[in-house]
Amino acid sequence: MKVKDYDQMMSHLTEKDYQSNTIIPKKKPFQYKSRLETIKEVDPFVSPQTKVFLRNQLLDDALEAGYITQEQYDSAAKKFMEEVYPTLEKTYEDYDQFIEDDAMGRVTKNYGGRVGFSGAGLALAKEVGNLTLSKARPIVKKLLGEIQPYGGAKNIGEATVKTDRTAELNFIEGMDAFTKKFFNDNFSAASRYLGQSREKLKAIYNRTLGELKENGERASITRDKEVPVLKIPVRDDAIPYPEVTTKFKTNPGDFTELVTKNTKNQYYNKKEIANMLGIEIPADNPKYTKQIVDRLAFDIERGPVVVKTRPIPGQEKGKLYHFGDTVNSLLKNYKNKAIDGMNEASAERLKIETSLDAPLYKYFNTFKSQNRTTAKDLGMFTKYAPDNIGHAVSLKEWNKFPKLFKNSNVNKINSLTFQDPIINQDVFKLTGYEKNYNKFFNELENLVNKPVTKETQKKILQVKNQMEDNYNNIINTIGNKEQLRSVLLKDKRYQNFLDEDYLEYLTTHTDRVPKLDVRIPRIGEKFKSEDIFADMTNVNPKYILGYVDKINPAAKKLSDLNMQERALYDANLRMQNAEILKEFYQKVGFTKEEVAELADDLMYRYASGGRVGFAGGTIIPKALQAMFKTAASVSDAMRNVKNSVFDNWNNVRMFGEQEGIAKNLTNYTNIPNKNRKISALEEIEKLKTVLPEKYHKDLDILKNATDQNNFKTAWDKFEEFDKNLDPTLKFENIPEEYFPMLDPLNESFVKMGPRESMDMPRYSFRTSMELDPVTKKPTGKYTQEKLELFDPETRTFRKEGEEKLVGVDTDKGKEGLN
Repeated sequence: MKVKDYDQMMSHLTEKDYQSNTIIPKKKPFQYKSRLETIKEVDPFVSPQTKVFLRNQLLDDALEAGYITQEQYDSAAKKFMEEVYPTLEKTYEDYDQFIEDDAMGRVTKNYGGRVGFSGAGLALAKEVGNLTLSKARPIVKKLLGEIQPYGGAKNIGEATVKTDRTAELNFIEGMDAFTKKFFNDNFSAASRYLGQSREKLKAIYNRTLGELKENGERASITRDKEVPVLKIPVRDDAIPYPEVTTKFKTNPGDFTELVTKNTKNQYYNKKEIANMLGIEIPADNPKYTKQIVDRLAFDIERGPVVVKTRPIPGQEKGKLYHFGDTVNSLLKNYKNKAIDGMNEASAERLKIETSLDAPLYKYFNTFKSQNRTTAKDLGMFTKYAPDNIGHAVSLKEWNKFPKLFKNSNVNKINSLTFQDPIINQDVFKLTGYEKNYNKFFNELENLVNKPVTKETQKKILQVKNQMEDNYNNIINTIGNKEQLRSVLLKDKRYQNFLDEDYLEYLTTHTDRVPKLDVRIPRIGEKFKSEDIFADMTNVNPKYILGYVDKINPAAKKLSDLNMQERALYDANLRMQNAEILKEFYQKVGFTKEEVAELADDLMYRYASGGRVGFAGGTIIPKALQAMFKTAASVSDAMRNVKNSVFDNWNNVRMFGEQEGIAKNLTNYTNIPNKNRKISALEEIEKLKTVLPEKYHKDLDILKNATDQNNFKTAWDKFEEFDKNLDPTLKFENIPEEYFPMLDPLNESFVKMGPRESMDMPRYSFRTSMELDPVTKKPTGKYTQEKLELFDPETRTFRKEGEEKLVGVDTDKGKEGLN
């Protein structure tokens, strides 16, 4: 290239940055008009809120790029708002601001001008009752958002008052009006509509106004009373006191772990201790609350440990209790005593669960308690509603054969399913399904760790067949309505109550029962505990607890899951639980709206950090990343097979059988030993490497049709295969919430969505050329910097000017390039 041509090219592609005195690439012109046209094209399909959001986003980008001035921004914003809301004469940052100002317009009219938010907040609160539901909602949320969090106690053991409660009082006034007008005083329903938990909002009332009195009354709204803030909040997993005393006996570790360096020598009042121990205290029943905390205080003080106490500052009555002494006293009180509501069988079961996987069953117990609390809050509690945790073998029988099941997956985390209580507790028992296994297990227990002989091999085979018969019998019974009815009628409880619709519903539960099986070792090999296993092949994956088979199929205990896998397991379990309970409650007659509210609460009320999601800013767990990479490989391979198989069929369709086949068998000019048919066969083989083995047979049929030049049949087979392929295996079916993400197959690009055809680059390159300090002309020496635009950890694009430098390329070579 001539120097003149080079200079001309560089002047077209670059410009001078006078701050750094270097040559930099020219910025691309801002595509304002084309983006605006795109926005207007989607206007008929989106809400007014979205229209406003898209337009303001365009203006923000244009202002940042220097395409428009602030004056032009303000003018255009006003014009856009007039397009969306023709009668409006204001400019707003977003739709909620528009709603708020619309309400504030009423406030100005009714109360005389804008004031600081303290006064405006009160005015807004009073105006809530005059608004429509859609306009009232953001106002109440705004009032809630103005509440500043409690800053903490200043002194140990002393409740610190919050001196300014104006925001709380404003919110309460607005919330009362909102609840009364739109939800007929149903506080729970109003809370859910705001996207808040009932407990959180009730706590604001309690802290501000004091708790309900015994006569059911509460202090009225006053703006001069200071109420102490309770230091210890109610635990999400709180359970009734009798159940807590049960845990004192069966799970003492749950309480000793609460005694830490920070809490051991602290002093708390009896209600704070109840909250710390996870004792359920109803917010709307002060009389019962008093009974609970008084009983707790009695248990603390009755010995055998002498618990140190202090008076509560500023109060004549009441005590603060030493926390370490308190826990020690309660544990010793209940160590050897019978516990109300607990029989020998349930105590034994708790022991077995603890020995099997203590952290897992502690987690399950918390989970069940949360189910019960949520259903009770919504007035939907039904004893048999939550599905049981289904074990391949009943825990009682499993515990009799420790040697046989020591290293088996039976009853471990990867073989647990959701099962209906009637199936799990009654059908298995009434049919003798559980007891039948005893004689089989007895025979196998005696063979563990012993070399297999011809005789013992025959015995193992016989047991295998008998266990299969036992499994087939229970499946046939569950799946047959008449057989199932006959079995249940053996129990007197069902003779006067046997709902036909529910009976029909139970017949669909054949896919929730794991099959017990045995691997038969060769003669001379030892029979091992691992040789008896729960076969999950016939279990519907949606009923495997937490989809653990997809997260970590090798896991046998909760501790085998890493932190990311545990979070995913928890999210999956909540989603499954909500879906299963939706199905149950619809069957027993609750409305769709009630069921939807329950499902929403079950999924999100107790989820760590609020709703479980993976919006930008959240790291995707490694287990999911591996799944997404597999899904991307499947979709990529499927696309290649589709293109090559269709290409062969299209030639036959366009040119006729003879000429089309000839074209498919003609070698490529640039690859002499390859043609369209060979390409298709190779792509099918590649697809087999990324799909589960159960699909290989169908792919072999597709491959044989191609190999025999039956290209029309091959195309038909592919379409059928594509239709029947599990959609969760495909990348395009990954939920939108996981995007943007790095392209699993090429991490230099960013996937903006599951079906996005255009990826975004992860990196950009900035080239600058050194200038001669005297002549100010290019020296011919350059520097190219590699900048990371997308942060893979937060899954967000970095702002302009905040890109991360990850490598440098100069005429001397590359440094630090990834």
